[in-house]
Amino acid sequence: MLAAGIVSVASGAMAAGNYAFSPPQDWPRIHSGTTSKWIDPDGTQVVTLFPTEFGGDLSAFVSHTLKSEKAAYPTQHVWTNRNYAICGGHTARYVIWTAPNSKSSRVWEQVLALWGYDGYIATYTRPQKSPPSSVARASLLSICGVGSVPEAPGGVPVAPHSDNAQPVQGQPAVLPDTGDQASPNPSETISHPYMPVLPP
Repeated sequence: MLAAGIVSVASGAMAAGNYAFSPPQDWPRIHSGTTSKWIDPDGTQVVTLFPTEFGGDLSAFVSHTLKSEKAAYPTQHVWTNRNYAICGGHTARYVIWTAPNSKSSRVWEQVLALWGYDGYIATYTRPQKSPPSSVARASLLSICGVGSVPEAPGGVPVAPHSDNAQPVQGQPAVLPDTGDQASPNPSETISHPYMPVLPP
């Protein structure tokens, strides 16, 4: 049974299949097409959920997404791009990037995940000078595909580990760097200011 406050959407309502997501509590929701958006009470921080379809693996999904975002934000700098376990061990990708400009700079934290062809991009944006919201970060990590037949990226069926368990992907939460991904610490010599939320 899903906890209170979790959004569950039927497969016909959006581009992707069934999923569960827990938005930030007390943040007003704005719906625009297939994207849902929640804005903090101050109006400066935003969480969005974009369900989509994608016909490749997780690395290709992340690369495609980052390329599209870089087209919109040419000054994009990726600080973190690492595998991250969500939803009962399902492998997702946690990405943190910035796009400095002359007016103001923002931080984007994203969790990207695939269940079969169903893709989800949960994004949390905030002004660069604002500290991260633990409520917004927890929301990012709550995305969970709950389709009737769990599938790994690329459409490979995966059996859940028990009747009551969330779908699992069937691959380890930490995979070796393939070389085409940005390093979690791009400088390799100093710590960067944007660190992902640590699992409990």
